[in-house]
Amino acid sequence: MAEPTILMHASALAQALPPIAAGLRRSRSPAHQAIVLGCAVSIAGDAVQLLLAMQNINNFWVSYTVTPLVGAAFLFGLAAWQLTYLERLTLRLAIPIYVVAHFTLALLTEDLRHFSRYAAPLHSLIILVAALWTLIRRSFAQSEQPHLESDWFWVAGGLAIYGAASAAFGPVASILMRDRIDLVVAAVNVRSALHILSFAAIAWGLQCRHPAKLSGPSSSPLRSA
Repeated sequence: MAEPTILMHASALAQALPPIAAGLRRSRSPAHQAIVLGCAVSIAGDAVQLLLAMQNINNFWVSYTVTPLVGAAFLFGLAAWQLTYLERLTLRLAIPIYVVAHFTLALLTEDLRHFSRYAAPLHSLIILVAALWTLIRRSFAQSEQPHLESDWFWVAGGLAIYGAASAAFGPVASILMRDRIDLVVAAVNVRSALHILSFAAIAWGLQCRHPAKLSGPSSSPLRSA
């Protein structure tokens, strides 16, 4: 792999924005804390990968280990913003299923020394779907608070960008790795730029001090962050 670019370094540093934002607000919301935890785990994984890369040691296995932990934290955070008890329960029950599926794919179908073709896209797609579901469901719900002032809107939007940016990256990078490293680097730069945007949006959402509240009835009390 080529040397990391400025965008790659910036993308890694951007993951610190949500924890900083939550720290400044001193938020105790379960949703916020779960999102911050996911970012912190991702930062730790990147640090380990960097240390291994500096010693010319293959570091792809770190991503396979850290990714499901990050995904589980993000899904738990999104679950707290679902409108009904059934939706929250469904998303939380999906977490262990996703984790098991990830490790099963990683161990049975992947070469842990290269980019992921199956496990990483699964991670990206499940985050993308859960984030879009949250955006759509809450956007159409009757709310007293403008969406642009709501934490769920920015965080779910940021996670949707995060998932979309990576959904097809692994398989494409794995195919191009040997013959077109230049295209792989270009794809990494594009993904890095989108990740910077996504973490900036998430951080902005964690700074919102007036979460949306439903004015209409629901099947169970709404748990706003």
